[in-house]
Amino acid sequence: MSSFDHRDRRTLALMLSGLVAPVAVDVFLDDEEPSERADAIWTATRDAAHRRLTVRRHHEPAPMEREAPDTGGLRPAAVFFDADGADSGTRLLGVPAGYIYQTVVGQLLDLSRPRRPLADRWHPVLELVDRPLLVQVAVSANCPYCPHAIRLAERLAAATAGRVRALIVDAAAVGAPTDGGLVGAEWLPSVRVWDPASGRAAAWSGMAPESEWISQWLRVLAPEPGGISRP
Repeated sequence: MSSFDHRDRRTLALMLSGLVAPVAVDVFLDDEEPSERADAIWTATRDAAHRRLTVRRHHEPAPMEREAPDTGGLRPAAVFFDADGADSGTRLLGVPAGYIYQTVVGQLLDLSRPRRPLADRWHPVLELVDRPLLVQVAVSANCPYCPHAIRLAERLAAATAGRVRALIVDAAAVGAPTDGGLVGAEWLPSVRVWDPASGRAAAWSGMAPESEWISQWLRVLAPEPGGISRP
């Protein structure tokens, strides 16, 4: 969704009427066309949010440029803050359009409400998250399987009070093909978990159940000898 007609705006206003408390987004822009599109989308979202969304614009490096240097300092980018003003741990690199925008709306609604705990099956992972970690999810605006991965990453960031940084990357924003090749449509979402302290990492692609996510996280956080992948 890169432009909003009257019907779109009315639908969006109805969806965002579910915002329980004010939330905020820091948006990092440059002078390129993708930033112009992103700025228009964030403006329309703010206007539809019944004064419960603050959009703060910046023309400077975004936090993910320090946390994940391989993003190359690309913009547009966004950082999400919850109703208490705390950094949610979620970052978005790229234009919030299509299926990506769908998850943005869901994220804003979640951040305006009391935090929901992850299911008990995540406890072995959460008990080991005692240091900064990164989960990077490559997605595209036309990938119907991507919202599931995005939402899992966002919920994990929220459940760890931001110790896990969830970096959602629009594959098009980093010049990756989204209709074929290594990160083509059939390979998205593409997920990478990284522990900067140990250098351990794990990666997988495509639609994966939560059990697979948990297994991969444990490979990084509590690996067995010789049992870790280093993509």
